[in-house]
Amino acid sequence: MFQRRASPKLRNSKQIPVGLTAACIGGVTVLCVCGMALIVASKQRIPSEFVSAESAKEIAAKANLQEVRKAYLEKLSRTDYNLGVLRNATYGGQSNQVGWRQESAAGWAQEIRQSLQSEIDNPHNIKMYRMNMIPALQLTLLKTYQEMTEASSGNTRYILKTLRSDGSTEEQSLSRAAFINLSLNKFEAIDLATNLDSNPRFNPSQMLSQLRNVQQEYLVRLGAVLEAQGYEDPLDQLNNINTILDSVNREETNKRLKKMEPVLTDKPFSGKQKTNRGGGKD
Repeated sequence: MFQRRASPKLRNSKQIPVGLTAACIGGVTVLCVCGMALIVASKQRIPSEFVSAESAKEIAAKANLQEVRKAYLEKLSRTDYNLGVLRNATYGGQSNQVGWRQESAAGWAQEIRQSLQSEIDNPHNIKMYRMNMIPALQLTLLKTYQEMTEASSGNTRYILKTLRSDGSTEEQSLSRAAFINLSLNKFEAIDLATNLDSNPRFNPSQMLSQLRNVQQEYLVRLGAVLEAQGYEDPLDQLNNINTILDSVNREETNKRLKKMEPVLTDKPFSGKQKTNRGGGKD
């Protein structure tokens, strides 16, 4: 039988490794993909000469807004994780370690401890009389957790009642999310009441003063963004926001005063006098 001999060229040739072949194909594929991406990006990129003066003004206004917003949120949510002693806030300085939210939570923590202490000292409170503060705080935490469970089970409306300085009461409806947010802040207050050896000073007047200053600057820069975007009516409303607030406050005050007015149940005096059976006047 005849045997087929391999060609000299085939016998002397070397096989290309499979891994090298795959690497070459992969490299070419990557180059093609990158090239396509660069082409697409170059088509989508807006040349600088097409950026109008209005859009450049809007970009600058938004950058200025984000600058003050970042400082506002940082001061609002700053948290000191020291487990023993929270550093007192230095108002107006850069060394503040406690944010507004945590500072108010620390003040709430002191009030929770005071309230529980009165129940612990009350001999008529059979379940809590002479209870240690730590278990009492955990009992408060579990009660708060049960209230949140009620919210998760479908209760979607809560009422926050405020006793105002003029003696009137005001009720505000809270959604489920708002109630849960309030409960989470209470969790933080209970934690601080449990672990802190020293609480930071809590001065609501100074806090409100700081908040007012930051919010005024925030409104100014927010107005600049609306102006750069070309909005007229929203800008006018924002500039007159204090006047609108005064009007809303007057309307709410009038409603509260009407509720406080005594209701006249007696019939108006007719001018006639009743006579008794003996003929005399009453």
